[in-house]
Amino acid sequence: MYTLFKIGMMALLLLVSGSLFAQLGKTWPYSANYPYSLKGPVKKWVLTGEKGVLRSQSYSKEGKLIEDNSSNSSGSSSSKQNMPLLVKKELEAIVNKSDLLSSSLFVYALNESGQVLERKSQNSLLTNLFDEEGNILISKTHAFQTQTRAWNSMYHAEPTYTFTDTITTVTLFKYNELGGLIDFQHHDNNMDSSYRIAYERDSANNMIERREYDTIEISYSKDDSATRIAKAAKDETFDIETLIPYFWRQSGTTPTRELFSYDSERRRIGYTCYCLRTRNVPFDSFKAEWEYDEAGKIIKETQYKRHETYQEFWLDTELFYDAYENIIEEKINYGGQLYVFNYAIEYWE
Repeated sequence: MYTLFKIGMMALLLLVSGSLFAQLGKTWPYSANYPYSLKGPVKKWVLTGEKGVLRSQSYSKEGKLIEDNSSNSSGSSSSKQNMPLLVKKELEAIVNKSDLLSSSLFVYALNESGQVLERKSQNSLLTNLFDEEGNILISKTHAFQTQTRAWNSMYHAEPTYTFTDTITTVTLFKYNELGGLIDFQHHDNNMDSSYRIAYERDSANNMIERREYDTIEISYSKDDSATRIAKAAKDETFDIETLIPYFWRQSGTTPTRELFSYDSERRRIGYTCYCLRTRNVPFDSFKAEWEYDEAGKIIKETQYKRHETYQEFWLDTELFYDAYENIIEEKINYGGQLYVFNYAIEYWE
């Protein structure tokens, strides 16, 4: 279910050295910082480059993805930056009640809009809290597993005992008055993997800054982690630092700060990432700029990278469209070498 969205958001962020990456890593049009989706009654599209077919997808008449083939296994990966919208879309989905009747594994409780408030099975429990507009606020999952252990630590076969282990996850969302996402947090039993993404938006609700955080470097027991958070998180006002002070720190291993700029038509024209550090201070190590035609379609993307004291040209992309405004050709000038990618698109009649 996640495959298309993950790949579309990952796209072509060329942060690996070597000119072959532009060819071998290609699975989707242009930048990871500007999402792209197909338009119209697409039946099938095939991406080709110098090495032949790189990827193809087929869709039903209803627009459902039925086949996805890629020559690049890394193309299906996702990123922490893009996970909030992916999770939000999944949790806010409207459930077809006829599908619930055919399910013997789960028992559902829905709100008036058809969103899942609760889903129970013999071994799991999911609960969701939404606001009046249907935006997800809190999602909690509990998975119950029966474990068997030996009574002593010498790994003797007997005697043994059994117990129920609970794996808990908590995902939190906060929004501004215009409904724009401004804070995303995810926690599970392994507190070292907790992370947070905070967003700043302008008066038009455009995202102008994104900041990432991870946890302080201390260990937590399971009883003092996600289960405790799940009990305390009653609504969108919950703050984990009321339980564990100074829990968050700005991430040291991921892009810690990203800035976005827009033109008067609210089209994104600039992106700056403080991805690298000098003496533990992030600096603007990656930039992207976009140009549009009169119809508002992106026709050019330019990317730059910088290492501490110097700036270096990275790549330049030109895009060409069909009548449905789907990309059919992409020309990438990477380090003075031209790469051409063609998107052969077949439509349902």
